[in-house]
Amino acid sequence: MGTFLAVHVTCPACESTKKWCSQPFVNNTPAGNLALSAAILFTGSSYTKVSRMLNSLNVPAISESTFTLHLSSYLQPTILHAWKDHQMGLFRHLATLDGGLMLGADGRSDSPGYSAKYGSYSVLESRINKVIDIQLVQVLYLLAFMFAYNCDQI
Repeated sequence: MGTFLAVHVTCPACESTKKWCSQPFVNNTPAGNLALSAAILFTGSSYTKVSRMLNSLNVPAISESTFTLHLSSYLQPTILHAWKDHQMGLFRHLATLDGGLMLGADGRSDSPGYSAKYGSYSVLESRINKVIDIQLVQVLYLLAFMFAYNCDQI
């Protein structure tokens, strides 16, 4: 079970039992396992590298499927929720500014010599110097948009 440890103790005299757990649970998920998944994601590392390191130290770790489950069930929804809250705060702030919006945008699909299917497109409000939106788009649509609006090539 990864970082989770449970100890079951039975009294030899009265046969009463106790269970001790090394960590609390979050919706039936050991909190330490979830914290490990978060640490891997938020440090920019990869599951494979961290797993290899922990295995070389004989430290129990979560499986890759558990890591993926944590990403989809907890971490990505939390990040998306935090981003949407932050973005709404930016929109509220921008609504109070006089003079409309001063937007800049840029798209990136890949490095020279590679062929990517997807690209990112970011929009920045110049007066407050903050990114107000980021989208992942298929390169075909990004290039069509740039051609339609006579934008410079990526």
